[in-house]
Amino acid sequence: MNNQNQQSSLKVGKIYKISSKNTIQVIIETIKAHPRYKKLYKVSKKYSVHCKDETILHKNMKVRIKPTRPLSKNKHWCLDTVIAERDKK
Repeated sequence: MNNQNQQSSLKVGKIYKISSKNTIQVIIETIKAHPRYKKLYKVSKKYSVHCKDETILHKNMKVRIKPTRPLSKNKHWCLDTVIAERDKK
């Protein structure tokens, strides 16, 4: 049960910005439907993510992040794995 909870809290997004040492910004986009009119729209959210070696990372790489203990005021996520090297966009 605990392993299933941990799997559900993983998020997949792409690197938006390499902020500073050990920190990257990851943007996660989801598609939602309006409750009444059923029109689809994109919602994006940015997360500050801790990474140990940001030299191998580049903008627009697809990554998986996992929750961790609070490392700073806004940094509560840690880099899990790199999924794809670079997106075409």
